[in-house]
Amino acid sequence: MCCTAKKDSVDRNEIVNKRGVPMMSDVISVAVSASEKPSLLHGPVPGIVAVKNISSRPVHILLPYPNPNDLSFECKSAGLAEPKEVEREEIERTVPIAVDPGETHVAVYYLNRYLDFQKEGQATVSYRLETVVTSEPGTQKAVHRDVTFEGEFTIGLIQGTEWDLRDELATYAGRLQSSNRQVKMESAEALAFLDVPLSAEYVARMLSIDNLKSLAFVHWVALVCPRRMIS
Repeated sequence: MCCTAKKDSVDRNEIVNKRGVPMMSDVISVAVSASEKPSLLHGPVPGIVAVKNISSRPVHILLPYPNPNDLSFECKSAGLAEPKEVEREEIERTVPIAVDPGETHVAVYYLNRYLDFQKEGQATVSYRLETVVTSEPGTQKAVHRDVTFEGEFTIGLIQGTEWDLRDELATYAGRLQSSNRQVKMESAEALAFLDVPLSAEYVARMLSIDNLKSLAFVHWVALVCPRRMIS
């Protein structure tokens, strides 16, 4: 798989930085939100990215999964989270995602790759998403745009019991064998970057799944040598 539009060949650069949801260019809008219910402290914390085609013509977008190179999050609420060192992917492979006029593509990213949440409460999180948008792909009128979206959203974090957390992790682990590639990858991402030792047994299940082994191994090794326990 490879990219059909490279950032050094775009015809126009565009930065969208507004308060409120969604953030809009003249071709797509981007909304990033938390789940409807609060997330468990020490559990997966989703960031739901919705990209809508607001034009009258088909578009392609580049939105890799995972996306450590072009998607970032920062906690603006003091004391609730610490930033993690995020490793870039030196070889990034993706394919354009087709979005028809009026349609929305949704992907769930997990903030645990980027942030170590340490307290319960309400957290304001900023995001920055860089993507390439192609208008009228496959035609002589095709135009590639390098677009950056920036904004903020709020997440809720609550303290649960160990069994609450186990139930949630078991749900994600059960999706690892899904025939839907997006569901499988999102579930693996949800489990792989947790910082509590009890998640090791759920990450270990990924070691038996061919295309998840490399993601799971490094994180499983770190988890079986606990850095901290749930207080």
